[in-house]
Amino acid sequence: MNFINGIRLNVGPSPIWRKDGWIGLDHKSSRVGGETILGDSDNIKLKSKSCSAIFSSHVIEHIPHYKFEKCLLEFNRILKNDGVIRILTPDLFRISKAYVEKDKTFFKKLEEEAGGLHRKDLGFGGITMNLHISSGQDTALFNNQLTEFIGGYAHVYLYDFQMLKILLKRYGFINIKE
Repeated sequence: MNFINGIRLNVGPSPIWRKDGWIGLDHKSSRVGGETILGDSDNIKLKSKSCSAIFSSHVIEHIPHYKFEKCLLEFNRILKNDGVIRILTPDLFRISKAYVEKDKTFFKKLEEEAGGLHRKDLGFGGITMNLHISSGQDTALFNNQLTEFIGGYAHVYLYDFQMLKILLKRYGFINIKE
């Protein structure tokens, strides 16, 4: 698994994602095969300072905010001092700005990218909330007594660049760019 310059890790790749020289990390065993490690981003089974690059595309919005900081600590632990981390995620600022400005072009582009999966029957508000908190199977919501299943969620927390920059700095990352 070691490469000349260190491991290149893709956190949460899709089941069809494969790229030479990269290893995937996924918590769903059905997605693990070939160059993929079964595990969670808050407890990565790799040696400290073993990764030259970490790539995370549309993963952190599925991680509850209280757990994400532990993930950043883990990313920092496994990343070499001169390593690079790249995080792609829905941008809370851009989504919120588009909502306030009722930016039809922005929402139309989102619809095209999502294949029409966003809720449209409640206008811009419905689409916006579907981006913030979306249905899925990643996180289950129960009532206070844990007797009633309320729903399953995929997106559970969104960030803007300022939020990510603060968190990344807090956990030792430098040269942070949008």
